[in-house]
Amino acid sequence: MVKYSMQVESASIERWIHKAAASWNVRGIPRLLYSTRHVLLGREPRFFSLEGGIRLLLDPEDYFQCMMFYGRYSPEILQVLEHFMTPGDKVLDVGAHLGYCLDPSRSPRYPVWACL
Repeated sequence: MVKYSMQVESASIERWIHKAAASWNVRGIPRLLYSTRHVLLGREPRFFSLEGGIRLLLDPEDYFQCMMFYGRYSPEILQVLEHFMTPGDKVLDVGAHLGYCLDPSRSPRYPVWACL
């Protein structure tokens, strides 16, 4: 019972940090977030629930995956994709890496085929 309660509390803290960190636009914030990642994210790869219902296996030791958790990974790319894609478009994501940018749960209007 206590373990479940701690997991729920940890998940809500993670969500709050994720939302807050995504909006901070100050030089040096990514470095600060990355240097404190072990406190919030731990040291081992695990599944994280991100904004929009995305659930990814992320490794906190990888800088780019850490920034995905904090919502600071390539926001400009996401904006360009949203601008140019229209409902009904079919998208082929070559080199999908983790599937962060074109995750089907992020944009259910677009069928996405990912080539890793």
